[in-house]
Amino acid sequence: MFQLLCGIVLIAALIITPTAVRAETAQITDTELRAAYCLGVSTGQIEIVSIELKKAQAVLKAEAPNSKTALTIWADKEGLKILVDRQDRLRDYLKVKGFMGDRNVKIIEVSLLRGDKDAKQCSVDSNDPVDKQCRRQCGPMNNVDDYKRCDKRCGDSDVCIRLKSCLDNFLPF
Repeated sequence: MFQLLCGIVLIAALIITPTAVRAETAQITDTELRAAYCLGVSTGQIEIVSIELKKAQAVLKAEAPNSKTALTIWADKEGLKILVDRQDRLRDYLKVKGFMGDRNVKIIEVSLLRGDKDAKQCSVDSNDPVDKQCRRQCGPMNNVDDYKRCDKRCGDSDVCIRLKSCLDNFLPF
């Protein structure tokens, strides 16, 4: 009797829940959610780097072209290219999966917003004076392994750890 009642309740819930909602939520994968999160991360990072780049370019006008600010601008421009490439790749993936056109973008909105928010929080966390001092002692940071080594040495906030998962090559194409 109890099983029959549970079955009736389940069928009623399925009938009441709109078919479109069931179909869309059932079709989203962890990879798609991660891609949406990482798209939000790269969008937030691009915004942050663009602001820093504008500030550095303003400072450079008052300095010599070979100054540290000129090197910062070069690094920011290179980093911006990498971020834009990553953003394009994530956007292309989500477009092919139907999230940037036909399918309802609302399904991935939470992931997009969380990624953007986390990128901004990680930037704040990374500007902590103690963190900056420790990272200066890590030496040159030329690749992902250098950053991982420095993260082990200096630690990192939970937000920054979550955000760095976007550096992995997790998309199938």
